[in-house]
Amino acid sequence: MKRPVWLLSMDTDQFCAPPMTTGALKAHFVQFGRTATQSDLALIHFPNRAGVEQWLADTWSHAVRPEAEAALRAGLEPVLAVSCYTWNVAEFLEVVRRAKADVPGLLVVAGGPHVQRAEDFLYGDGIDLVVLGEGETPVPGLYAAGETVGLYHQVYTGSTSVLRGAVFGRTAARHLAQAPSPSCHSTTSAPIRTPTTSATD
Repeated sequence: MKRPVWLLSMDTDQFCAPPMTTGALKAHFVQFGRTATQSDLALIHFPNRAGVEQWLADTWSHAVRPEAEAALRAGLEPVLAVSCYTWNVAEFLEVVRRAKADVPGLLVVAGGPHVQRAEDFLYGDGIDLVVLGEGETPVPGLYAAGETVGLYHQVYTGSTSVLRGAVFGRTAARHLAQAPSPSCHSTTSAPIRTPTTSATD
């Protein structure tokens, strides 16, 4: 038996999309995780609040809970991880409380944009581990422009991306133009030229 890991995410009532963020987390873990070959990571994505209630009533009780209990009997520590956003944190805290009450040996991990301070989540709700800052690692000196700056948790946000790409692309270029380059003999840089385009281009 492999160590079971369940990663939960949920959409809002106004916005429904594939679970890109948790999908990316799973892909990264499968590719680079030290325990990937010993783990079975399942994505559980809810389209709305009703989906959470249905999952607790059916899937948790009849499938996930028995698997978690079997893992504990086999000497493995099952993991339930929740991706917390403002719109789902109340529902996910309810899932955590229920899961921890049913399976006290379950390791519960909380992360996501809504998790800002560990002390808000670690005491009293059944959460064992908190990932702050969404677990990202900043890369000093890395500039991003174009489509990448308009992605909100790997979800394309349309026209906002174009505006951010233009604004931050120009800002990044200005900063880079002033930075000394180790491959150049001179620290002076040429002025940045903005291309002129017409409405027909």
